[in-house]
Amino acid sequence: MAGRHGSQTTSDGLHIVVRWSFANITARDSHSYVSADIGGVAQVGSAAPFAFYVLSNNTGPAWVTLGGAPLSVWSVVTETTASRSAANGEFVLVDAATCVVTLPAPAAGARVAAKVIAASPVGVEVRTSGAGILIDGTDYSSTGLALTAQWEQINIISDGTGWFIY
Repeated sequence: MAGRHGSQTTSDGLHIVVRWSFANITARDSHSYVSADIGGVAQVGSAAPFAFYVLSNNTGPAWVTLGGAPLSVWSVVTETTASRSAANGEFVLVDAATCVVTLPAPAAGARVAAKVIAASPVGVEVRTSGAGILIDGTDYSSTGLALTAQWEQINIISDGTGWFIY
């Protein structure tokens, strides 16, 4: 069968031929395309899991997401100390009265969730990884976004340059 990788095993996963690789959606959409590019695949993101898109129209441009949303499973971790450097795809259960959850560097499609399960939280907050990285337009790099009550939760997703609550 032409085009098939002869030694691929089930542990190799899915192999995708990528024509373009972009750090974020803005970079992908500002690139120039011609009609011959239609059907090409773009990879968006600077770290796994990447998002993949197929160019469906070179004017606009218009894209179709390949395979649905990236990263469909959460990695659930319970944090009982004063700090957590969250990773992409983590759902952090904060079981400490005081805890700073620091987001990873923004990457397109990256997501993190934090939920307070401590009975009496007094200093639980979510911070970005550096100055100028925003959550919904606000810099939370030094003073974090406060989670003040038990069972309070925040879900955050990145476009590759900042973070957005959803």
